[in-house]
Amino acid sequence: MSIIPQILAMAAALKLQVTVEGIETAEQADYFAASELPILAQGWHFGRPVPAAEFHQLLRTEDQGK
Repeated sequence: MSIIPQILAMAAALKLQVTVEGIETAEQADYFAASELPILAQGWHFGRPVPAAEFHQLLRTEDQGK
């Protein structure tokens, strides 16, 4: 955790998009959500790995709900 603020500051200075991998808890998700940077995140907190066909079905279901 001690190096994360420096990495985020460097990414901001370089105008880089940040993707955080391995988010497993709500606390971790909240930490990055509180950032002023637009951060993308992925990890088991958001969902478990699924086969490609199931993933496509999830996307279709999400699109129909909008």
